[in-house]
Amino acid sequence: RHERERRLRRERDRVRLLFDRSPVPIVRFRLDDGLPVVAETNPSFDRTFGAEGVAPGAPIDGLHVPDDERESAARINRRIRAGEAVEAEVTRETTDGRREFLLHVATSGEDGAVEEGYAIYVDVTEQAAYEAALERQTRWLEGFAEVFSHDLTSPLNAARGNLDLAREAADDADEVGERLAAAGRALDRLVELVRELSDALRAGTV
Repeated sequence: RHERERRLRRERDRVRLLFDRSPVPIVRFRLDDGLPVVAETNPSFDRTFGAEGVAPGAPIDGLHVPDDERESAARINRRIRAGEAVEAEVTRETTDGRREFLLHVATSGEDGAVEEGYAIYVDVTEQAAYEAALERQTRWLEGFAEVFSHDLTSPLNAARGNLDLAREAADDADEVGERLAAAGRALDRLVELVRELSDALRAGTV
């Protein structure tokens, strides 16, 4: 029995150390009328969300959920009451403004009833901003490629058409000369377009 108690104490101490020293915001919560309320916050949570001095029993959502995220937060709370493990991307108000987080929630209880749990917030704002910028650039490139491919296709078709006509007019030297000159102009335009694209790529504007 004593050995078991020592093991439990060591485990509690280890959890306490991880909780207190984690660079990631963590809140231990309990359910009050089906809503998560603060049981305890770690220093990182306090710094991130300005929660220093928040009394136990305060609704967690009231600390950091923006108005336009209320519905999403309500859905998460329903999952918490159901005892589900939650992993979701959320937007929360912080001392530095709105930021994006990957929220992990784990709950515990007896007889299927959720009694308490931990909510862990991993800041992914920079990653989300990078992904959004990449998505915008991808959409722009797709539109650029569509327009540019049309610009490339036009001189190619012109050159090809004039070369075909030159072949058909093989017995007419003047006609052949005109067609070859037109094909040459079309190919010059094609070279110019390719050069413009290369310059844009080197400049990092596409």
